[in-house]
Amino acid sequence: MKATIKRTAKNALMLNERGFTMLEMITSLATMLVIATIFPMGIKLFLADGIYEQGLWRMEWELFSIQAKKEIQNAETVSVQADRIVLQGDGKTVLYEKYGNSIRRRVDNEGHEILLQNISSLKLGEFEGGVEIFAVHLSGSGRSLRIQYFIQK
Repeated sequence: MKATIKRTAKNALMLNERGFTMLEMITSLATMLVIATIFPMGIKLFLADGIYEQGLWRMEWELFSIQAKKEIQNAETVSVQADRIVLQGDGKTVLYEKYGNSIRRRVDNEGHEILLQNISSLKLGEFEGGVEIFAVHLSGSGRSLRIQYFIQK
């Protein structure tokens, strides 16, 4: 009988050491609840392309604006046509034009550098002492840019 009690006590100790305690069970449950609570919000942010796309469009437009201002203000001659801007300076001809759903830049009629993507329409115009660019994104939001020449052309 003593041997049976010793074996039972020994087996009970082994089971208790390998099993979950109540504290471990509560910790696991709390962790699962936190993950289950945060998961839908993460999925919503992941699937909300509109927010990401609008932020990307705004940053892309800012970069385009900076480059276009720098290049137009440093050009020796600027010619605005219905669908393109031709800049000449430093022995090179730089061309800004709409190409499909993008605005691209070409130097000496070579290359294909995409400056803006997902553009539905592009309007170019000239005003006294500068150039005006108006682009509409595929989502319908539009941006305009007026670039003043440093020196009268």
